[in-house]
Amino acid sequence: IVGLLFARMPVPPLSLYDQPFYLGIAQDLVHTGRFTDGFMFASPGDDGRRPPGMRFAPLYPALLAAAARLEPGFDRDSACVVTTDGHGPCGTEATLPRTAQALALVAILWLVWWIAASVAGGGAGMAALGLALCTAPVLLRSVMVTMTEIAVLLADLLAIACALRALWSPERSTRWAATCGAMLGIATLLRPSGLELALAIVAGGLGWL
Repeated sequence: IVGLLFARMPVPPLSLYDQPFYLGIAQDLVHTGRFTDGFMFASPGDDGRRPPGMRFAPLYPALLAAAARLEPGFDRDSACVVTTDGHGPCGTEATLPRTAQALALVAILWLVWWIAASVAGGGAGMAALGLALCTAPVLLRSVMVTMTEIAVLLADLLAIACALRALWSPERSTRWAATCGAMLGIATLLRPSGLELALAIVAGGLGWL
C-alpha cells in the first residue's frame, strides 16, 4: 500500500516548507566541511564561508549531506535552492532521501502494529495498524519533503519498542535499555523535541515497576 501511494505522490519543490533550512546546512557541510546556521540565517564571511553554528539539531542535515554526496542530482538541486535563496526555479531530485523515508514509513507502520500487539494483543495491533494506514496519505507528504518528521517518528517508536523489550525481558535487560537510550539520543539529535519522549518513557516505565 505504501509503495503504491509513494509511486503516485506528486514531487514537491525542494523550497517548500522548511526544507531550505536543512538543505542549506547540508550544503555548507558538503562544500565547506562545517556545520552552520544555513543560508536562511547566516551570511558568508570574508573567506566566503558561513560561520559555524548549530541553530538546528545536527543529525538530519548530516544525513542530507551524506545523501548529497551519493546522489549528484540531489546535490545540484539543493545547491540551486541555496544560490537562489529558495526562490528560483530548481530541480526536485531527491530520490535517495525520499526512498529512505518511504522505507522508514514502512518500518513505522510495522512498529505501530508490534507495540500495540505486544501491549494489548493481536486484535489491538491490527486496529492500531488500520488506524495508522488511514494516516498514510498524510505521512507520505512528510516522506516527500526533506524534513525531520519521519526520521524522528521512527526513532521515537524504536525507543518505545526497546523500552518494552527492556521491561519485559526476564532480567530487565540492560542491553535493551541502553538501545532505548541510544534511540532517544538519536531522536534528540534529529529534533530537540525528541527529549519530550524521554519523560513519557520514564513515566511509563515507572508505571510497570
